[in-house]
Amino acid sequence: MKNIFNYTYYRITKFYYKKDGSDATTALLTIILILSLFVISIEFIISGYFDIYRKISTLEIILILILMFVFYLILKKRYKNKYSSFREKWIKETNNNKRLNGFLVILFILSPLMLIVIIASFFGRLNL
Repeated sequence: MKNIFNYTYYRITKFYYKKDGSDATTALLTIILILSLFVISIEFIISGYFDIYRKISTLEIILILILMFVFYLILKKRYKNKYSSFREKWIKETNNNKRLNGFLVILFILSPLMLIVIIASFFGRLNL
């Protein structure tokens, strides 16, 4: 898989095609969530490295929401009318490749959450 984001978009769009149609809102929102959680992970790394532990301010929440909206605009433009070209590219996957790549997509979707847990445990901020 050359670009995991493209393949993730394709698989989620394919899964929710009857509900979303070619707009693929669910696929876009999933990729935006992944990107946003990676950005939050970077912020956790920086605050953990510099030993800065504080509550998240309202301004930071607003900035994250603005960043998510910017991601939405960029991705909506990037993936507009791309489902059919992705479908042509990946329609002839073997069943074994579909299973393996589907498993990798699930891992990719869960990876930012796993990263946040790893970062939190590394800096001793995980309260289990």
